[in-house]
Amino acid sequence: MNKRSILQLLVIILTFNACSTDDDNTATDNGTTDGDSLTQIVGTEVTTNTDKTLKSVCFANETVGYIAGGKAELVTADNSAIILKTTDGGTTWNSVFTDTGYYAISIYATSPTVAYATTSSNFILKTTDGGATWEQKQIGTNNFYMSHVNFVSNDVGYVVGSNSANGELYKTTDAGETWIDLKEDNTILTNLLIDNQLTNIEFSATETISISGGLWNNGTLLRSTNAGVDWNKISVSGNIKTTDVSIAGNTGFLVGNNGITNASSELGELFKTTDSGVTWSLVNTGFNNRIEKLSYKNDVICVVGKNKSNNLSDPEFLMLSKDNGNTWSRVGHNFAVVGWEDVTFISATKIIAVGYSGRSILIQL
Repeated sequence: MNKRSILQLLVIILTFNACSTDDDNTATDNGTTDGDSLTQIVGTEVTTNTDKTLKSVCFANETVGYIAGGKAELVTADNSAIILKTTDGGTTWNSVFTDTGYYAISIYATSPTVAYATTSSNFILKTTDGGATWEQKQIGTNNFYMSHVNFVSNDVGYVVGSNSANGELYKTTDAGETWIDLKEDNTILTNLLIDNQLTNIEFSATETISISGGLWNNGTLLRSTNAGVDWNKISVSGNIKTTDVSIAGNTGFLVGNNGITNASSELGELFKTTDSGVTWSLVNTGFNNRIEKLSYKNDVICVVGKNKSNNLSDPEFLMLSKDNGNTWSRVGHNFAVVGWEDVTFISATKIIAVGYSGRSILIQL
């Protein structure tokens, strides 16, 4: 264990259950961290009663939420899907769906009773009764990796993903009953999706859409300001593929990694925009771990990912900023070899992260 890891561990122990930052800490313009002098926030372990990988988490309100995931075996094809539900704000979780032959990837709830989950097959799962029953809704004719599903209203939603190196983009206007391939009869969009694996879609306004993606050495952002009629492709980074984006008004953040698991060359980056996603600048957080996802609310940003080559001396990577990305600190927890997959706000003061082997933690601000 290096000196920095030892110091971080000591800070976590000394400040267990602390939820405040150092008021005397002075932020720098480029988002650097004061490192070990920052008071640590410590996450609380959540019991999920599963050892399957938790890929995605979404809350319909401050009490009802869903987690989607499963087991993905590329060699044996021994795949299985699981969906969990909470009705007490993430404290307890119960399985509401299991199946075999595929796994669940992303989940979104438009209400406490209506939710959608993408799968590794060519259909999504939909519930209209709070998870008691789930229907399969076909999307496309060929399997593709459906990395994210999101809705801008109860009826209008999108699924993004990739088929080999190219991106996929589907839209529904009837609450997920049918899905339209937006590449059809759209040569411009088809060309924009070449070598552009789409990873996440977010809405910063009714008609403004941002989609992260690219390839592992060429991060991009697709952006539309007229509800998907026209699209622009913005190059963000030549070092990473962007894996998640969140924009509120003019300010937002974009994260990603280079897909490498070798400690000497693996890399994660975080970018910030102050013009609603038109331009992006690299933020120096003080860390360069592999970043997977982020969640952003009221100037607070939580970012999750993985440690350097599964470093067993440190908890898996999770960092937080309370001042719009100016200063950053690690979030303490006891899990090594977790690999966080997703993170979201439950309320303005509570965050949940989910990941490998059924692991989940709650973070109280």
